[in-house]
Amino acid sequence: MTEDALSKLNITLGGSLKLKTDYKARVAATEELGMTEHWSSEGLYRHLCVLQKLVPRAVSVCEM
Repeated sequence: MTEDALSKLNITLGGSLKLKTDYKARVAATEELGMTEHWSSEGLYRHLCVLQKLVPRAVSVCEM
């Protein structure tokens, strides 16, 4: 995807993500937790809506 294409879709860069210093321990601790979990499309959608509220945006997908 080019910057021009993203601009046409009104998608802008809002910063970058940085891994925490203890990311390896966090990954190891959470790998087992999700082994027995099954995400439905509704559960995933609700989770994404919660996450989206943590990042300021002009338009929210969850409000559409």
